Formats: sequence, C-alpha cells, structure tokens
Amino acid sequence: MATGISKSQSQGQKRLPHSSAGNNGNKGVDFHITYDGKEDEAAILDTPPAELISLWPRQRNYSKEFQNRLYYGDNLPILSALLRDEKVKGHVRLVYIDPPFATTSVFQTRGLVDAYSDLLSGANYLEFLRKRLILLKELLADDGSIFVHLDENMAFQIKVVMDEVFGRKNFRNWITRKKCNPKNYTRKTFGKVSDYLLFYSKTDNYVWHRPVDVWTPERSLKEYQYAEEGTGRKYKKVPIHAPGVRNGETGKPWRGMTPPPGKHWQYTPAKLDEMEARGEIYWSPTGNPRRKIFLDESAGVPVQDIWLDFRDAHNQNIHITGYPTEKNPALLARIIEAASNPGDIVLDCFCGSGTTMAAASTLGRKWIGIDNSLEAIPTVLRRFAVGTKPMGDFVNKKSEDEKPTTLSLFESLEEPKKSFNTTKSEGRITDFFLISELTHSLDLPNILAKWKQDIGEIEEKPVAVKEAEAEYIQSDVIMQAMICLAKADPVMKKLIATAGKCRLSKRLEGFEALAEAIIRQQLSKKAAETIMGRVLKSTKGRHLNHKTLKTVTDSQLRTSGVSARKVSYLRDLERKVLEGLLDFKKIAKFSDQEAIDMLTQVKGIGRWTAEMYLIFVLLRPDVFPQDDMALRNAMCELYGVKKSAFIKESDKIADKWRPYRSIACWYLWSYLNTARESKE
Repeated sequence: MATGISKSQSQGQKRLPHSSAGNNGNKGVDFHITYDGKEDEAAILDTPPAELISLWPRQRNYSKEFQNRLYYGDNLPILSALLRDEKVKGHVRLVYIDPPFATTSVFQTRGLVDAYSDLLSGANYLEFLRKRLILLKELLADDGSIFVHLDENMAFQIKVVMDEVFGRKNFRNWITRKKCNPKNYTRKTFGKVSDYLLFYSKTDNYVWHRPVDVWTPERSLKEYQYAEEGTGRKYKKVPIHAPGVRNGETGKPWRGMTPPPGKHWQYTPAKLDEMEARGEIYWSPTGNPRRKIFLDESAGVPVQDIWLDFRDAHNQNIHITGYPTEKNPALLARIIEAASNPGDIVLDCFCGSGTTMAAASTLGRKWIGIDNSLEAIPTVLRRFAVGTKPMGDFVNKKSEDEKPTTLSLFESLEEPKKSFNTTKSEGRITDFFLISELTHSLDLPNILAKWKQDIGEIEEKPVAVKEAEAEYIQSDVIMQAMICLAKADPVMKKLIATAGKCRLSKRLEGFEALAEAIIRQQLSKKAAETIMGRVLKSTKGRHLNHKTLKTVTDSQLRTSGVSARKVSYLRDLERKVLEGLLDFKKIAKFSDQEAIDMLTQVKGIGRWTAEMYLIFVLLRPDVFPQDDMALRNAMCELYGVKKSAFIKESDKIADKWRPYRSIACWYLWSYLNTARESKE
C-alpha cells in the first residue's frame, strides 16, 4: 500500500496546474454545487416553526429535563421549532437519518399499504435534503456527529452538499454497508448489494468510542503468532518507524541506529527506552527492532469503513415491523454506541419504523423521532407497545397479540459481542411524548386510541406504577436508569450488580410525609418512631392528615414528645393546607424547583426535606439532595470526595447520573444500609 508524505518533503515533482481563485474560504471547499431553486442559508434558518400540540400523555411534563419525543408532521418546520427549544438546540449529540433515496417510487408495507412516497428527484431532492441538513447542523452539539444513509442514486451529489454545509474538513467516513444477500441479476451489471453512510462531525472535537470486532480464536491465532517466553502471552511484531522524515526527537538515532531512509521513529528515543525496559521491544537476529503488541491488551480489531454484518432482514426469524426500508437494529446500535454517550440526545427526522429510537432507548440514550407518514407513526407506536414480529409472521399472518420481551438486567449490563439480537423482540417503551403538528393532529385519534389500548393507558404518573400495596418508579424507567448508570459510572455498576433492581418506592402521602419529616427532625430513629407512635395513637389510629391533626390538641402533641417549635411547624403546615396555600395535587404537577419553592414556604420544611418529598412521595427520578449526610458519607467513601470540596466534586460526579440521580442516590443509600447491617 502506498503511503504519501507531506508536500514539504517532496523532491520537487511537477505539480498539476491549479487556480488560486478556487480557494474561496467556503469551509475548506474550493468548489460547490449549483442548481435551480437553491435558497440562501439564512432564509432556511428562518423557516417558520411548526405549531405543535402534545397528544400523549395527558399529564403535563413535571420535569425541566429533556423528555423523549415522537413528532408527527413535516420535519422541516418541526426542526425549525426545535431550533427555538433551549433543551434541544446545540444539545443533540448524534443525528442518524435514512431519508428517501430519490427513487421516484412509492413504498408499501409488507401488508401492501402505502407507507411513503419517494418522488423527488434532481435539484428538488438536493434542496429538500440540504434544507434539513442546515437545520440539523444547528441542532447538533459542538461535539456531535451526523450519519446520512443513502444509496448510489444520490450519495455522491449529497456528499458535495454536506461538504458545503458541514465543511469538507469535518468529513469522517464514506461507509459501505452490505445491505442484502447476493442477487441473481439478469442485467449487464455487477450485483447491487451495498448502500452508504456519510459520516460527518460538526467540529474536530467530537464524541467517539472506537468500535471493535471482538477477536475470534481463529483470527487471533492468525494475527498473534508469537508467545512470550516465560509468560506465554500471545503477541505480534510491528515496525517502530513510520513514513516521513522528522527533524525533532523522533528523527534522532536510538541505540546507535537511525530510522530507515524516508522514515522516523514512531516514538521518542526516551519512550523507546521505556518500552525496551518493559520488554515490549523484539530484536530480530539481524538486530532489527520491532514492537510487541500483546493480544490481551487488545479489545478487538478496530472497525473499518466496509460493514458486512448488518444486512436488512434476510430470514424468517428476524424480528421486524413490516415497514419498508426498515434498517437492522444492530447497525443503529453500532452508530449510537460509537458516536454518543449514555444520556445523550439522538435525533432521527426520517424515523420510519422507529429503529433508531428503539436502539437509543435500549442503549440508555434520549431521542427525538420525526416522521410525516401516517403509516410510520402507528408502526412506531405498535413497536413500542408490543415489539416486533418474526418476518415469517407477515407471510403466515400470525396473531398480533404478542407479549413484549424485556431484556434481563445483566444481559444489558454486560458487554456482548453483538449489541442486538435481531431474532428477539424489544421491550416496551412509554417514556416519551407524542407531539403533532396542529394541522396533522386530526389524523391521529384512532391511532392514539389503539396505542392507549395496547399499553393499558398508564396515565396517572408517567414514571410511576403501583405493585401490590406499594408504589414504585415504573419498571421501564428503572431498567433504563440501571443501564445508563452502569455504563456511565464504574462505581455505580458495581453497586447495581450487588443490590440488583432499584426498589425506590413511595413511603407516605403528601401531608403525612411532611408532618412525619417535621417530627423526626434531629431525632434518632428509635426516638422518632416512639414519638410518631404516640402521635398516631392520639389520632385514634387514623392516618395523619390536616383533618386528623386538627383533632389533636397542642397539649397532646407536647405530651407525645413533640417540641413546642415542632408543634408550631405542624400547625403552620395544617393552616396552609386548610387555606389552600399548599395543594398537593398541584405540587405533583410542578417542576422539581417549583415544588421545592412551594414546600419550603412551610415553617420547618427546608430544601433537604423538600427534596426527600420529591424522591419518596412524587417519585421524581432526577433529584440530587446534596445536604443529605448519608449521601455525603457514601460519596466520600466510594468516590474519595473531599468533605471540604463536597459541593463541587459531588456535582461533577452526579452529572454523569443525569437524568437518574434519584436512582443513583438509592443505590448509595442501599450500600450504606447493607454495610450497616453487615456490621450489626
């Protein structure tokens, strides 16, 4: 394979003539594509935003954190609306789109229903996609990336467009994917089994986790042919020089040897000495040094730009939705894991069957999906509710009443060889908002009714569900939280493996929770329980609420062991509820900070008590009570946080837990409880 050198090291070969006028400063592009109807970029960024209406769930969003969203409508005005959303603009870490391919065809589902039209071509198609790419770039975070999936029909023209929009220097890869099995073509061409992914980043500094193919025994034996004497460690030998002359340290002699002509050392002589001392240099019988690369230090073979393992559905057992051009979930998993982190936002504005969102959910990412097909939205909702079906079922017409399959916890936390099993159905997904363009919303009543029927319409609390007599954070949310926390934080991964599934449950109702919190302040557990027992006895065994507390005199409370100050706090709580100044139903609909502001109006209720209320009464998943002493002790012990710098250091750690900080706190409290019980 030929290796080039920089032009400064060339030997004066005659260069091809060029025009200096071509360097127009257009993001490193010295040419551009011109066609009729090409609009000014500023005009595109000024696209009127869509008028949107939230259709599901009925309960208002209580959180100021980003929530997953499925949009129905034209993606251009919806993207424009997202540019005006501070939770989204500049926060999208990854965009994957599989737009129409300019085939001038109409595509049908496996049930022979028209799913979408792909009728644009030529300049109309280029401008259609260019407008969306310009808006998508603005939505991307500075360290974000975009993957555009196309075939040979328009990939080459769109490459030039993307060079203009993102800058040619931000082009990363042209990935070739084998999309299907070989075909028995009768036409006079080679078989067409590939399509392409154009990979661009927004800047030079982008999120990247290099994917690897795990070593197989056969491949490792072929690649790593040598065994180190004494340890038996398998290794291979590679050169320690690289092409190009260098005048610095890497161009100097090492061990009396100079680099080969036209080469330089890959490492400085000092670094080579360190490697030699560690036994990482192999000397051939002729005195030629080479570096040892050990198999046990290699995670696998770095993935290249030809992908052969992600064909679309190609046998009767692979689970699909039946939507046309549906992509392999494992393909999306590779892209999402490589170019984003758990908790990041992934956006697909041609979401079709929902593969991107399903893969993002499974991998602990947040997502935005957009589509204007009236077949796509019910397909996505059906997938979220009951999963996918084996491809053969679309032929055999099996019943659609299938149970969703849920991944086990430890399947999710391990690092499997393949991220997705395409012969398995996916788990239920309900942690999102269904939003429509106002003009499109009348298309959805029947589709929405079917969705509610499929999921049993869990509307009371988007993140909570009742099990027996207790109320817990919803299982799907807990599972997603466990996956995200385990991947984001090695300490949390160990705690999850030890404690198992989070069992964060509701303890008391609103008034009783606050009254008990007041009574328990600055008391030992045993003393608090004794006093609470006496107070409840004075209410004749009834639940403690503003009505029953009113029947108990101050003298009875004092006799029960409640201090005079705490009695005044309880009366203030009682008065505010009776006068409507404290409405627990309203608080349940407030954002976290709004709820804290209202609760702390009560005498004796501080921020810590309010945060405990959010966690143990409202079951909010993303609360971080920094003043909690048990939490502080756990973080100092497990993370080495210094007490003198607790606020700053704990904030940095807890940021990795978003949006599941409450669940992370539960694991820390569980750790302390287990440690205390083991001592007892």
